[in-house]
Amino acid sequence: MAKLRRALLLALVALPVAFALAASTAVGWIESFDGSPEHYRLVRSGKELPVSMFLPIHQGDDIAVLQSGRRIRLILDGGRVFEELTQSNSRYVVRQPRRVPTLPDNLMSWAGSWFTKWHQERLTTVSVHVRSDKNISIPLLADRRQMLAIPAPTLAIAWKGGAPPFSVQVGYDVSARGPLVSAEGLSERRVLLPDLALAPGRYAVRIADSHGSEAAAPFSVVPRERLPSEPEDIRLTGPDVTHQTLLAAWLTTVESGEWVFQGYQQAALLAQKYYPAGLLRDAIERGEYPRGSPN
Repeated sequence: MAKLRRALLLALVALPVAFALAASTAVGWIESFDGSPEHYRLVRSGKELPVSMFLPIHQGDDIAVLQSGRRIRLILDGGRVFEELTQSNSRYVVRQPRRVPTLPDNLMSWAGSWFTKWHQERLTTVSVHVRSDKNISIPLLADRRQMLAIPAPTLAIAWKGGAPPFSVQVGYDVSARGPLVSAEGLSERRVLLPDLALAPGRYAVRIADSHGSEAAAPFSVVPRERLPSEPEDIRLTGPDVTHQTLLAAWLTTVESGEWVFQGYQQAALLAQKYYPAGLLRDAIERGEYPRGSPN
């Protein structure tokens, strides 16, 4: 009986510690939000924190939407639960999850700073695709060392300047041997070319506009084994669209920027269905890549 009382006493003493640990554990993150961070309030242990994309959220966090028409989206429970909060269904207090995800603070902080910056820029600046620079340029391939590791049977390309309609050609040497694939009559300054299986080798992209302005740039396709190994922090992050988007952002930072074009391919494929991927795609098209490292 004495042993039972002692066990119960130890359990009661341990409860506050257990609750404190649970409350300090990240259980998900902020995927995206409308408007500015000032349209939301996040309170943790009595302290208000600034809202940002990919900000880890903890059990007990109190989240409120302060302005009508705004929405904030949360990923919880190891990527298995999606919550969208509006002014009508917040304040929202984060509950204990069934599964605690692995969320490295350095990775999420690094990603959050860049994606929040790009979100703010999207709210306040004009897209590069409506500008009318006279000359065409291809910022994606400004570095002639750009590489792709055995790409999928699609190729995403974007450019600046010129006057529509545009034509795009991809080939070994578009001036001498003819293109492998081409697209004509394009009104936008980006395109996703389908049915394209590129073997290892050196290729070129050529873009022309309705006024005769042209630009060309090379890139290399290399064996898959050349692709840098992703850090464990990124590999453990889910769901898959989050994982692939963070991997794409990381690829733009490695080996002196030689994998920017590879990262862009992943972001472009996800852009229509995943808002953060669209932010990354647009930033890369502007020539604005993440700096530093999440490690």
